[in-house]
Formats: sequence, structure tokens, C-alpha cells
Amino acid sequence: MAEARSAVHSIRVSSLHLDSISTRAKLRGPQIHGVDGGLVLVVPAPKYFLGLALKKFRHGWNHFQSAIWPAPVWAVLLAIATFVMISLQSPEGSWFKGGPLAATLWWIDDHVVGVFGITPYLPTSVRAIYIAAYIAMASIMVVALLQRYFMRILLNYQAWMYESKPSMLTMAWGLIMRSFFLGQREPLLYSFQSAMPRQPVPPLHKTIERYLQSIKPLISESAHQEQQEEATRFLHGDGKRLQRFLQLKSWFSGNYVSDWWEKYVYLRSRTPILINSNYYGMGFHDFIPTSNQNARAAGLVHNYMKFKMELDSEKLKPTLMKGAVPICMRQYERLFSTTRIPGRDTDVIKHLSESEAIHITVLYKGTFWRVNTFTDTGRALEAYQIQDKLDFISAAVGMFPPPSEGEANLPALTGIDRGQWAEIREMHFAEGLNRLSLDEIENSILLLNLDDHSPSTWTEIGSLTLHG
Repeated sequence: MAEARSAVHSIRVSSLHLDSISTRAKLRGPQIHGVDGGLVLVVPAPKYFLGLALKKFRHGWNHFQSAIWPAPVWAVLLAIATFVMISLQSPEGSWFKGGPLAATLWWIDDHVVGVFGITPYLPTSVRAIYIAAYIAMASIMVVALLQRYFMRILLNYQAWMYESKPSMLTMAWGLIMRSFFLGQREPLLYSFQSAMPRQPVPPLHKTIERYLQSIKPLISESAHQEQQEEATRFLHGDGKRLQRFLQLKSWFSGNYVSDWWEKYVYLRSRTPILINSNYYGMGFHDFIPTSNQNARAAGLVHNYMKFKMELDSEKLKPTLMKGAVPICMRQYERLFSTTRIPGRDTDVIKHLSESEAIHITVLYKGTFWRVNTFTDTGRALEAYQIQDKLDFISAAVGMFPPPSEGEANLPALTGIDRGQWAEIREMHFAEGLNRLSLDEIENSILLLNLDDHSPSTWTEIGSLTLHG
């Protein structure tokens, strides 16, 4: 229980203490806070920066492996060693040392590395070694890009989706996909991302036809005729120019509409997200591992943290449809540590990296608690350790004064109009303890609500999960 007390912090405190700030800085990096009219700068121990550097290196290493996939790292090292040996053993008059290619490579080296004034002091053999390494890496990257290009071409094949029985063409296509692209070394989570086909831009006349068809049941015949005339003018006027811009955008993005949809449709909507945007999921009705609420919650949190570690390390395998068609895995990037921050005109998505989010927020009987779910070494706590913390929270709530009505119902603010919620944030949560407390909630990996209601039907469970 002592361990639980050391890792559980109530956000409901009467004043802002420097030791509390220091604790947060040790876990989340350098911090600046305003206290008693002054500024407090807290810098964490060197161990924090060492851990941050290791995490950055791991992410860089994963990106490197995804970039060279399907080639393994040992193949890249072998290619570099081969190119270096060739460069060192080639005679002076060879194409590698005296031809046009060599002249171009040495010129690039003079004008890139030479900018820092290093080139004149390096032996020729050293320069030849790292130039050969550059060539090897460039060769591997070209092969990887060609592989992804051909994979993207193959993924544009869609006949398999409409066949009840695979045709000979589909079987040949699946054999090529499995043999040359999916049957090689184990991919990482995002190994297939650069091979995903772009979202195609439909022809303008098809878009207009679908638009007119969709509004026909909603408006009168005369109004529909007016819309047809407007659509015809648009098709032969501004529509052509806008269609070209849209096609140009599609060449430089995987999905030409996703960023616009998120910004102008999702985030600019001012309606409450409680029932208009949020969704919910329910567990198995025939499998209840325990009737102890804290034990079941601890098990869920532990498994969530293990899954998050797989996402952060990119060890989760990409999803394949029918074992041959990889799908986009970008939807997993913001599964955890993501908050929609309200604004007066538009909301903002706030996503924290692996090193920034290291705790969850627990809501219990109107009180908010900060619970660390990882050790100092980055390992997820076991379920029984998390349960100890939740048991401590359940027992400790009675030791504090009961929350005021406003504090107990604070989550209800997220269910009102987004602009109104933004104004309340600016008025009451812009500085001081309220700002720090709200940051703790919004910077958490997830929020765990230990509800004291006991619904008896699926309808009650769904209603409670959707809007409380």
C-alpha cells in the first residue's frame, strides 16, 4: 500500500507545492510554473534525458527498418561493406574512381561535407569509405522504393472484393503478393504505409451526378431543377479548375480528403460531441472474470498498457485482409494519449508522444486521481500493482472533504456546445491550479471512470457508456 500511495496523486489539492511540480518534471521533462507571482524552472535528472534519447533512437531505428523493408538490416550492412571493399580495391582508372560517376560523387562530397570545412582534412581513403556507404544506402533505398511502387500498383487491383470464388487472375495476384511482398521478413506496424494506394479522385461529372441524386428526395422538383442548372454551370466553369487542384493535392497525400474532413467537418463542428461524435463498446456479456470492480479495471488497464507498448515499439503486426491485402494502420497513432481541445471557432487535436504521457487519470466519486502505470524503466505495471493503487483510491476518498457540486460534475462541461466549453476554459482554466489540474487530465494516456452505477440491461449499459 505504501507503493500505491507513492504513485497515486490526487489532483484535488489545496495549494501548488514545489515538490509536486518536481515530481511531474521528473516524469515529463523540464517544466516552468508560475508560483506566488514568480517563475519556477524545474529540470529533471540526467536519467530522464538518457531515457528520452534511448526512446528517440528506438523510434529512429524503427523508421529506418520500415524504410528499408523488406531488406533486413544485415543486408544493408553487407551492401555497405561490399561497396566499401569495391571502392578500396578498385584501380585509379576505374569508373568508380575516375569516371563521370566518381567525379559527380566527389563533387557532391566537396559541396556537402566540405561546407563544414572537414573535407580538406580527411584522408582520401576515409572519404572513399563514407561515399561508398552513401552509394550502398542509396541503392537499398531505390530497391525499397521500387518494391513499394510495384506493391502499390498491385494493391490497386480490386476485383477480389467482388468475387464469390477467386478467379485465376485473382489467385495469381494473391500468389505474387504473398511470395514477393508479404512472405518476406516480419514487417513492423508501418512497414506497408508508403505502399498504400492513394485515395483516387472521382471524375467531376460522377461527383455531380451523385450529389444531385442524393438531394432529390429532400427538395422539390423545381428546386432540384435549379440545382441541376447550377451543377451544369459548375461542371463547365470553376469545377474544371478546382478538379485540377484536387488532383494535384492527391499526388502529394495518401488521402486527399482526410485532413480537410478532420479540420473543416470534425473539428469545426460546434455541436456537443457527447452523442453526436462519441462512440462506445461493451464487453462480453457471458464472461465476467471477477465481480471486483478494481480488479477488473486493473486487468483492463494492464492490458491497455501492454498494447500501447506494442504500438510505441511498432511491434504490432499490420492487419491483412484475406492474408494478402494490408490496410492502413495510421488509425492506431492516436489511439492513446489524445485529447480534443475545444476552441471558440475550431477544436485542436492534442497528441502526446510516448515519453510525454506516462500516467492515467482515474475518476472516482467526483474526484480525479493521477495514477502512474509504468515503472521508471518504462515497463508496464502488473495488474495487481495497478489494483493496489485503485484500492487505495477507493479507501482514501473518504479521507478528503467531499467535492463541491461543480467539481463533481466537471466532466459535464465536455458535453455542451464546443464554443461555450472553450469560453469556460478560458475563463476558469487558463492559469494556476485549475490549469495544472486540467493539464494532468488531458495529458494522461486514458481516463478510467470507476462508476458507482450498476446497470441491469444492455440498454442501460449502452446509455451509461455513451453519455453517463
